[in-house]
Amino acid sequence: MASSSPRRKELLQKFNLTFDCYSPQIAEIRHEKEQAECFVKRMAIEKGRKIHQTCLMLAQDVIILSGDTIDFFNEQILGKPETVSHAKSMLGQLNGNLHTVLSGYSILDSASGNEITDVICTKVKFEKSGLFFSINP
Repeated sequence: MASSSPRRKELLQKFNLTFDCYSPQIAEIRHEKEQAECFVKRMAIEKGRKIHQTCLMLAQDVIILSGDTIDFFNEQILGKPETVSHAKSMLGQLNGNLHTVLSGYSILDSASGNEITDVICTKVKFEKSGLFFSINP
């Protein structure tokens, strides 16, 4: 799996699959005027291809699963919060509002080079709440 996400790892473990995790080092930078769906799909593809190109210890006939997820609100991609206050600010923006969660995935067959890629779009609405949780670092 071309991901360092603990949630993706946990999900695959529920299926009793045998797999290794590799963290692809790619520049996650959106191209100018790139649509959010295209960006998240490109990130998933690039992550899988990067692991395929750089992990020499992989067998020649493995399946590489990679993915990327973004939140999209008011025509902007909300990146990962960098601080607790940034996280609270993001939650405040989403409070009572509808936003889109886009998950791109890529399944790469290293033997043939064939790829299956797609984007799943989920609309999420946060119910308006005055509650904010305290996060202790």
